[in-house]
Amino acid sequence: MRFLINTNQAEVSFTPVVDGTVPANSTLPVAQASVLSGNTFPLMVSSQKAPSATASGGKVSLDTAIAVKLSVDIVKSRQSGHQTSLTSCRLYAPLYKFNPLAEQRYLSLAPTKRVEYEDVFQYQFSGVNAGDTFNFLVSNGIADIQSVLVVPFLSASANDGMNPFLSPYSTAGATPDPIPLQQFNILLSGVNLFLENEEYDFQAFSHQLASSNQLNGGLTTGLGSGLIGKFEFENLYRYYYGNASRSLPSEEGVSRSVQIVGKNASNQQISLMVFVAFKRSMTVDIQTGARVQ
Repeated sequence: MRFLINTNQAEVSFTPVVDGTVPANSTLPVAQASVLSGNTFPLMVSSQKAPSATASGGKVSLDTAIAVKLSVDIVKSRQSGHQTSLTSCRLYAPLYKFNPLAEQRYLSLAPTKRVEYEDVFQYQFSGVNAGDTFNFLVSNGIADIQSVLVVPFLSASANDGMNPFLSPYSTAGATPDPIPLQQFNILLSGVNLFLENEEYDFQAFSHQLASSNQLNGGLTTGLGSGLIGKFEFENLYRYYYGNASRSLPSEEGVSRSVQIVGKNASNQQISLMVFVAFKRSMTVDIQTGARVQ
């Protein structure tokens, strides 16, 4: 096995100094943000109140990094007590050995296994101005599409010139920005996924999500799930989701284009991140672990 671990490592510098002094009621505007690895800044500052004037040069830095891989001031960080003591970790994975007789019987009954899983295609569109309509072609052809998810974010120009993913005052990356989209629809090979363009609200979100990744389509009493309620959706978790897993047998394995249309109903410029989940499969030899098909 091989594990690929993607880490978000970045540094943000704050400059609370105003005209050479640190006012008692000053805040912490971000002066610079640099990404060492990944795409987002994973820490969040809960208060913008500036530190005392004894801060070195009137500047404050906040960074997250894997010290053994990056050229950071390790000694100084340890002396000030601002670095974690965790230097290594261990992964435990259970292994089971077959009884030889049971293994022989199992291999004779099922020498190969077919594994089905979902893969994700992702693309981002930027520069949708306030009140503008949009019509974007996400992909020319993807087979066995299961779902399409659109996640809106503020653009850098609407966030004081800073990418929200790098802002220590935003949850962007972990959550969308609460941006309303109207006249929203997803087109698969030119065919609307929704009967009409949606004034997409919590009811539409709940309806689409209820039948996705659920046992018996979420119709079995007592087996439903959902952690995002109406209040959470309207105030932060505005995901725009379309369940595309239901299709005719003749459409299975056929590549279809993906297109999103709608209107930015906010008063800010936004960007849209689109995730298209599609089904893939492979056949594995049980005895050797080799991929057969």
